Amino acid sequence: MILLRALGFELRPPLPMDYMPGYLGRAWQDVTDAAEDYDSWTKEEREEYGVLPGGMDTGMGKACRTKVIQVSCKYYQIVNFFPARAIALGSLYVTLLENGLNVPVDVSQWAKDISGRKVDFEDFEEIVQLLKPTASHDRPNIPP
Repeated sequence: MILLRALGFELRPPLPMDYMPGYLGRAWQDVTDAAEDYDSWTKEEREEYGVLPGGMDTGMGKACRTKVIQVSCKYYQIVNFFPARAIALGSLYVTLLENGLNVPVDVSQWAKDISGRKVDFEDFEEIVQLLKPTASHDRPNIPP
């Protein structure tokens, strides 16, 4: 084990689900135009106004989690060829579109802002193209 760590092998590779809460939080601020910083609120204020501590417990969070699990379990091509950050960002984007939420016009800038410039835009574009449902079927456009 020590030799594996010394050689730089990851014993626990990052998963798309590791990045989803942060990406969802940033995207939610963009989509809702929320300028309020809820982190500075006290616990009592949050409870009074019903502010959830994390976005993963909302309906959109559950939809994002479902999309990531669907991608991770069903489409091995995506999981094998793309990094976890790109999968999380692509899943988030497709989930937002499927639920009728529009992102800003410049998708490349949005992707850079949400991911902190850590996702290659070409990977993101490819994942989105693979995950977008076709007009007649509700399945990704993944070739056999």
